[in-house]
Amino acid sequence: MPVPVTRLASDANLKFHSKKSRLQPRMLKFLEGSPIAQAVITYLVLVGTCMVMGDGALTPSISVLSAVQGIQSRSSSIKQGHVVLLCVIILVILFLFQQYGTSKVGFTFSPIMLVWFALIASIGLYNIIKYYPPVLKAISPHYIYLFFTRNKRAGWEQFGTVVLCITGAEAMFADLGHFNKKSIQMAYSCLVYPALILAYAGQAAFFIKNPSKLSTTFYSSVPEPLFWPMFIVATLAAIVASQALISASFSIIKQSIALGCFPRVTMKHTSKKYEGRVYSPEINYFLMIACILITVGFKGGPEIGQAYVRHLPVTPVLPEERFLFDRLEPFGVYRCIVQYGYMDTQNMEDDEYVLSIIASLKEIAQSDDETMMMDSALANGRTFVLGRVILKMSSKQNCFKCFVINNLYRFLQKNFRSNISSLKIAPSKTLQIGMQYEI
Repeated sequence: MPVPVTRLASDANLKFHSKKSRLQPRMLKFLEGSPIAQAVITYLVLVGTCMVMGDGALTPSISVLSAVQGIQSRSSSIKQGHVVLLCVIILVILFLFQQYGTSKVGFTFSPIMLVWFALIASIGLYNIIKYYPPVLKAISPHYIYLFFTRNKRAGWEQFGTVVLCITGAEAMFADLGHFNKKSIQMAYSCLVYPALILAYAGQAAFFIKNPSKLSTTFYSSVPEPLFWPMFIVATLAAIVASQALISASFSIIKQSIALGCFPRVTMKHTSKKYEGRVYSPEINYFLMIACILITVGFKGGPEIGQAYVRHLPVTPVLPEERFLFDRLEPFGVYRCIVQYGYMDTQNMEDDEYVLSIIASLKEIAQSDDETMMMDSALANGRTFVLGRVILKMSSKQNCFKCFVINNLYRFLQKNFRSNISSLKIAPSKTLQIGMQYEI
């Protein structure tokens, strides 16, 4: 089923609406008019969302474990259980700090990552020069072609492990809530990519000459005087990398809720300046538990490795553009569409909110009697009437479908946040009307 259309034709008349579109008119018309194309895109997006959420659970575990495991190369008395315990402590602290937002600790991210990239690039260049300079030939696409030609299916199976080198790169979309596209492109092209090429090439050069040190290639390739500084920076960098995926998970869940593809959960904005900084307690604790279970269950980075939206074009809406009214039958019944932008606050119980609705209604009033009726309704107070859909599976369906709808769906419906809490309306002023549908 395609994502329901949430765009209104009236959006184009708003002052802050973005009229730019990357899609050509023909392609845009095709996508909007083809349910099949919409369904295909919807399922692809949902699969991609699931993969990013999987990364959100795997990346913190594998990043912190890989960084902390290096301490074992310095002392044989440090067991794997000690490493796992230290990783769990770091992960718990990391997730508990999420409620304060990245703005509280974000000022430390840039220095940590600059030092990290400088160190891995320098050490990688040192290992390339010392052990095997021809390793830089691997940059040429010609050699990957020869690799697949020579190894065939086995090459593709080995390539699955290589893909882990770029795991987490898809989280760069979350940075769009903090930086513009040009700054992200420049940082990646001028700093991140060259540093990673030198780092991986340096480790490959070291491994060619020291094949017995496969499990500790990273820390074994670090010169002795730089081990402890590198260990500290690597641990901090792993935390920053984990933060990127955690923030990305919050952002993608927020967009999934906006599209109606995920149950309602609490979403809090942790920054008054950047719209992309959000936090969800439920998702945060879910990821924390998942990361801890993965860390305790697999107990090692290599073991984990083997297991291995909608755009909001309107920022604010001007008060005079907020309400759209239309007459319905019978007399005195109106349809009202309330338009909100990202930066607008929603408070339906505020007296000014109600007065603004009445003032807008009076503009379309056709007689004095209609105006008096509106004033009388305002004096009598207001009641919020909300609809509630109850699904029931027909007894003719199979047991699995009946279980999913009659038990699982109802359980989720009862235990997740209702639309009343999302609208910030007092329960005493609401009236719910239920409609039961049999599937």
